[in-house]
Amino acid sequence: MTTGELINRLAHERLTLYRQGSGHPLPREIRARLIEIVHELDRLWDVRRHELAGPPLQLQSMIPSAAPKAPRTAAAARSARDQVA
Repeated sequence: MTTGELINRLAHERLTLYRQGSGHPLPREIRARLIEIVHELDRLWDVRRHELAGPPLQLQSMIPSAAPKAPRTAAAARSARDQVA
């Protein structure tokens, strides 16, 4: 069962329980079940938001890897300067 289906099923159960208690106090067992449903719905909505957001970005895979550059030496700097001139 998908997350959305679970949310719908629990929301329907919650509505049914509220309708059963309409007009008079709810028994302790039904109040306890309603609390469980509310907590589970909160958790499922968090899960659903994460599903809709998609997978987390892997920044390392998006950055092209470059070979580490060797530090420039004075001789390399002179050579580069002489090639430009």
